[in-house]
Amino acid sequence: WARDPARQTAARQRGEAAKAALQSLPEVTVPTLARVPDLDGALSQDEWRDAVVLPAFVGMDGTRGLTQRTLCRLGQTEQGLFVAFECYDQDVASVSRTVTARDGAVWTDDCVEVFLDPSAGRGEYLHFAVNAAGAQYDDRLRCGSVFEPDRWTFPAL
Repeated sequence: WARDPARQTAARQRGEAAKAALQSLPEVTVPTLARVPDLDGALSQDEWRDAVVLPAFVGMDGTRGLTQRTLCRLGQTEQGLFVAFECYDQDVASVSRTVTARDGAVWTDDCVEVFLDPSAGRGEYLHFAVNAAGAQYDDRLRCGSVFEPDRWTFPAL
């Protein structure tokens, strides 16, 4: 299926749509929090009062107007960056949360993912994810897939 021209075209279009969506996203300044928040799953107003709330999300393919509301708060202290999510769902009972292993394929469940680019566009990024069961994934990755008419390439890690 990797050689199917329709799949290659669709992948290229998704990549182009995602790049366009990323370029149109607003930038935010991450404020300093008064104290390190407790990482207990409860989003105390006191702990997150000074955090910035990110504007509306877009899908990985650039889709706007997602069906389920998600709020993300960002703040920092001397100890690092802190991210909090509130994921609303009209049917919480059916939220997928099958992966429970650390560094398992949490992205196959309902999850939130954070991608950070500390290399400032030089081809490396950090990927963090957590699913509704609390299973966590993190990795440092290189990007750089190149799509050509007859193939795609990815440099060795």
